[in-house]
Amino acid sequence: MSESGPAATPVARRWRGLEREERDEQRRRRLLDAALELFGTDGYAATSIEALCARANVATRSLYELFGGREPVLTAVYDEIIGDVASGVWAALDRDADDVAPLVRGGIAAYLGPLVRDERKGRITQLEVVGVSPELERHRRDVIRAFAAGMNERLELWSRRGTIDIGDPGLVTLVMAGGASETLVDHLVTPKRQRRSLDELTDELTRVWLLLLR
Repeated sequence: MSESGPAATPVARRWRGLEREERDEQRRRRLLDAALELFGTDGYAATSIEALCARANVATRSLYELFGGREPVLTAVYDEIIGDVASGVWAALDRDADDVAPLVRGGIAAYLGPLVRDERKGRITQLEVVGVSPELERHRRDVIRAFAAGMNERLELWSRRGTIDIGDPGLVTLVMAGGASETLVDHLVTPKRQRRSLDELTDELTRVWLLLLR
């Protein structure tokens, strides 16, 4: 029986399906990389779908098929950055230590570091997602609350261990999460020649967090 006969058709379809999935994933990756560059430099409002697709070398039809529009691309690249940052923060805070100070500084460094060193990431997560739509604004607020909830868990654990004595943290962790975000916003909108260094920024925010905890 020839390869083009009926017996070969299901195999051919499976291979075509696998190739389509791989191509879609490659296109998706290129669109996210293009979004990081363009949204993080020119800005979301200044980046058209056509510019995004040209940078990613994909057809506009592919963007709509994979994401549905420009805003979902912004949401996806935002979530990817935040996910990576959050993993680093929790890893730093979950180390064993008798003193809370090095844990706090490590968590802050894990948060600020990626967003200050690669300013595109900082700009997307702190500036470009703000005010885009009610849906994205709710999502952004949910992310801040998720960071606060994660901090609550760590504070409760440190309290049980006797590392700190804070009782009910109440709004403390929300202030900590929101304050860290606002500190980064202030850094990004400050002219570069007037900015604190990353170490100075980390030290100052560590001092504030420790004051809140104590």
